[in-house]
Amino acid sequence: MPRRKEGSILPTELSLLHAVVDLGAENSDAYGYSIARAVAAEGPAQALISHGTLYKALGRLTERGMLESRWEAAELAEGEGRPRRRLYSITPVGIDTVRSMPRPHTSTVSSKRAKTIPVLPIIPVLP
Repeated sequence: MPRRKEGSILPTELSLLHAVVDLGAENSDAYGYSIARAVAAEGPAQALISHGTLYKALGRLTERGMLESRWEAAELAEGEGRPRRRLYSITPVGIDTVRSMPRPHTSTVSSKRAKTIPVLPIIPVLP
């Protein structure tokens, strides 16, 4: 499988970033399943992302500094009788990426021929 170009982002990854922003705007926790549901709710062309695709993409976005993750408090999860969730939040790098790229309107289904979108460097403007 050909490797993607340095500094590029897949439409699936961009959809995930937009979903994290949307969940934050709603004061909702952004964890794996809530992010997948938010992407699927974008429209009929969107599919619920598979577990493997979702967490690999979230990991790549975290490694690239576009997302940060942390575990929720154990007491909260225990009180609700469920496993702890890894919560995601967007970083300034992720915000710049979202601002510079339109929301993708393509299917999030994984494909070997998925097109990549280049991430353009953000050059700060000094006052």
